[in-house]
Amino acid sequence: MCIIPCQPGTIWLKWKDSSQKISTLISLEHHQRSLSPLPVPPLNQTLQRFLEMLRPLVESKSELEQTLKLLDDFGRVGGTGERLQSLLEERASKMENWPHVLHMVLPPVHHSSQGLHTKFSNPVFDEHKCMRLSFWMHCVYFGYSKALPLEFKGDRPLCMDQYQKLFSWCRIPAETCDIIHQYNNSSSPPKHIVVARNSQSICCLLLIDEVNRASLEAIQQGIFMVCLDRHLHNAPGVDDWYSMAGKHMLHGCGSKQFSCNRWFDKNLQFIVGEVGQSGCLSEHTCCEAVILARLCDHISQCILVKDVDLKFLSFTAFGKNVPKGMKMSPDSFIQIALQLASYRYKVSPTYESGSLRLFNQGRTDTIRSASPSSSAFVKAMDATSVSSEEKVQLMRQAIQAHTDYTNWVNHGQGVDRHLLGLKLQAMEHKLEQHPLFRDPVFTMASRFRLSSSQVWIILVTTTCFGAVVPDGYGVCYNSLKSSINFYVSAFQSATETDASQLSDSLGKSLIDMERLGMQV
Repeated sequence: MCIIPCQPGTIWLKWKDSSQKISTLISLEHHQRSLSPLPVPPLNQTLQRFLEMLRPLVESKSELEQTLKLLDDFGRVGGTGERLQSLLEERASKMENWPHVLHMVLPPVHHSSQGLHTKFSNPVFDEHKCMRLSFWMHCVYFGYSKALPLEFKGDRPLCMDQYQKLFSWCRIPAETCDIIHQYNNSSSPPKHIVVARNSQSICCLLLIDEVNRASLEAIQQGIFMVCLDRHLHNAPGVDDWYSMAGKHMLHGCGSKQFSCNRWFDKNLQFIVGEVGQSGCLSEHTCCEAVILARLCDHISQCILVKDVDLKFLSFTAFGKNVPKGMKMSPDSFIQIALQLASYRYKVSPTYESGSLRLFNQGRTDTIRSASPSSSAFVKAMDATSVSSEEKVQLMRQAIQAHTDYTNWVNHGQGVDRHLLGLKLQAMEHKLEQHPLFRDPVFTMASRFRLSSSQVWIILVTTTCFGAVVPDGYGVCYNSLKSSINFYVSAFQSATETDASQLSDSLGKSLIDMERLGMQV
């Protein structure tokens, strides 16, 4: 293990893009106090929207009727839901959002790790490795000095709090639920980084030895970690490089490759290899993948720039320009294509990450892409008895329904985080859980076999993450003007899933929808 001193500095830089609303880089705390707290949606609104999203997922009429009775009982005047709603509203008026998501009972590898790699560069010389490492050091310098462009959604500023959680945070194993330690908010924050090479930083760290205890604490407290990897054994050809690079960044390809050269509990690791690999790995608990992607983009505009089955799809037939030309939301277009691709197997509860950064310390809520409208479209798409005009109308309705749901979520009117908050209020106040939260349909609808996220980034590829359930898929994508990059993941041990098949089906679905839209 190598520990390197690091002193944060202060940097201010003129923003060169004249289209930006700001002309200088601004402190991350700017506008934080002006952001509204996350609202608590009306109870009946949440229950009604949740019921509508259940309809395409439940085949049994009797099961749906039983869930409807539970929803009615939960939402009745003077009932359990009304009491929990009052407790949640009282909590929201006094406290900020709790900052960590509930990944803390699952291992970080695959479940809460998010990998990102840069464009392939032909290696050979050490100076090339230094150039790639220099890029990541610039990311750190901008992020750690808290001097980044303020981000907006329209005219409204976004919460920048997660950028401060990229550095000097670490997940600490615990008996029932892991905990997070933050080291950069003390009077003497860490001034060192940790470098891993040949698995040396994680060998024989036993707490019974004081030297090893100090070494372990140094890793946990470090601002970030640098992983210098060896030559990749059995390096793939260029055609398969992106799929291998995604695995390399996400989990290190196993103990015989680079997995032992990682510290998966660490909040931020920069990875530089000897065969052109360059990227980073972030533990998801403290911040979203989009935060890391944005940090990389800020720098790229200022300087030159084995159980997991992971498939890279570079879809080059068209990009977001095509759905925009048809006056459709590009993200909604892609999500409905995902629904079509998965329906050609089976309709599944689908999670898409929706941003809550319009609010102070906002993280994400669930955009439920599987809706009554999307179900109607995917069922009609391959039906010969339905005309092209009807299919186009159903496609537009499905895309608009997804766009509307996205807007609800972005403005704090989603369903899933609200229901979670109500459930946690019962636990916090030691109240008996309502039968709704134990209902098989409720449980099924909250088990997302298709987990997806759009991480827009200027760099040529996208981030990647693992499936969240054993028999599920993880799909991350980056929509560019003339192409769309996807990473599709699944577990090889699951017989029901195949990342390559879903990837192929997704490409076909995009083509089919584009041709359908152009016909009418």
